[in-house]
Amino acid sequence: MQPPLPQDYFGNANLRQAATTTAGELLSNPLAYASSKIREAVESVTDEYVRSYLALIKNLPNVAIHRNFHTVGCALGGFFGNPNMEITSWTAMSIYDADFGLGNVIHMGPATMGFDGKSFIIPGRDGSFTAALCLQTEHIDTFKKLFYEEI
Repeated sequence: MQPPLPQDYFGNANLRQAATTTAGELLSNPLAYASSKIREAVESVTDEYVRSYLALIKNLPNVAIHRNFHTVGCALGGFFGNPNMEITSWTAMSIYDADFGLGNVIHMGPATMGFDGKSFIIPGRDGSFTAALCLQTEHIDTFKKLFYEEI
């Protein structure tokens, strides 16, 4: 943002953006296609985009329909039909440098997953990555097959 958030800003400042395509496009193109769609979505979040989004939210009469399930008063995660996937990357967070006064961080991961298709990419201490996924039980075997045999 211009100007950037103040140096002593504390809290969350995030905005959702979606990379969209069809299953057919994903399957008929190389993996780089999916990466390019994600990159396009990330690069579209400009200062103008953020300010436009904030203006939209500010003018909504009721923002309750946009809350996530972990907001106070919301008991269930949303189900938006199939197929949906949301990927949150925590790869740029310095997770293992956090100091909460209780010693070294042993584990860091999502407390909740929210809804079918939600996923997190979490950096490991040794340079590896962990992918936390929320899938319907009936889709797990298909996911395993695609992940272990197709990729």
